[in-house]
Amino acid sequence: MTAILKYAPAGFAGRVSRPGSYEITESRVVSATNTPTAYGQAVILNASGLAALPISSTSAIYGVIVQSYPVQQTAGGMSASFGAGTPTASNPDNILVSGYVNVALNTADTAPVAGGAVYVQLIAETGYVVGQFRTAASGTSGNSLLVTNAKWASTGVTASGIAEVAFNI
Repeated sequence: MTAILKYAPAGFAGRVSRPGSYEITESRVVSATNTPTAYGQAVILNASGLAALPISSTSAIYGVIVQSYPVQQTAGGMSASFGAGTPTASNPDNILVSGYVNVALNTADTAPVAGGAVYVQLIAETGYVVGQFRTAASGTSGNSLLVTNAKWASTGVTASGIAEVAFNI
């Protein structure tokens, strides 16, 4: 039997990873005009609800959009991917404002180190979408932002590219 000594290498992006040690605000409506493209992305709160980070955002990151319940993609039948659901515009969803959450990393990123700096993508570039977390700043100035109230909660990344962030702890 395998013993897991540091952290459980499991989960999906946008899932709370340590139940009991988090704070989720009430459900908020997801913006119809600036919808986040995936769970586990940094979001802001504006007049139209939860929104993806705008380009060159100076807005404070409000939290991380998390799955209210296990979500599936809506097409594909028997070939649908487990855990591949995405936020739906104009529907309510939850936002993690404090706690531990699984996020998807780009395969080009180095593996996170517990306690290490967390960055978020502000401007889309090859392999990175707006709101995606990363382990290092973008090579292009202004394309990413250091998230001062977040750190990598554990060292390493799963085979499917999932890592754990401690946000606002």
